[in-house]
Amino acid sequence: MATKEPSEPTAVILLVDDTPASLRLFRTILANEGYQVITAENGTDGLRMAREETPDLVLLDINMPDMDGYEVCEHLKEDEATRDIPVIFISGLNAAEDKVKAFTVGGVDYITKPFDIKEVYARVKNHLTLQRLQNKLEQRVEERTAELSELNKAYQRFVPREFLRILKKESIIDANLADHTQETMTILFSDIRDFTTLSSSFRLGFCL
Repeated sequence: MATKEPSEPTAVILLVDDTPASLRLFRTILANEGYQVITAENGTDGLRMAREETPDLVLLDINMPDMDGYEVCEHLKEDEATRDIPVIFISGLNAAEDKVKAFTVGGVDYITKPFDIKEVYARVKNHLTLQRLQNKLEQRVEERTAELSELNKAYQRFVPREFLRILKKESIIDANLADHTQETMTILFSDIRDFTTLSSSFRLGFCL
């Protein structure tokens, strides 16, 4: 019997807009697609909720009274806890400079009002998919880095780091067959007088 792949967790979308009608509309259309939607009516609340809830995506209006969307996005990107959350701007502003500024402060996309619902679905789904793939890639890189670190430690049990240092190699992975170097070395030999005779007598005594 085939093993069923685990389903992706429900994406959480934070919607920040000071217009109640827009909040209701977006909450409805996104919830119908199976997303969990949380809302904020101003930039200050939006920042607080982003830090508390860590959503998978932020839909952000630009023209808001206390703090515009550009400022909100800048604060999100300055905070290590929220900088990787993708931000899609949704605004009635349609000038090229408005869009350029949105991307400059860290936005990943820009949807102009009035919008097409299918377009919103497609853009939201696309950026959520990209974010999941990026998270999986980063996790795999971390796992691979840890594996290489453990492998390097294991090799050090057989190839001392001092030997690699002489070969001017960072790790055993950098070493190749026939790698060699010429160094001037000092070797100290030490012996104990009559050690062989003494050790033989110890063995003899033990056998007796």
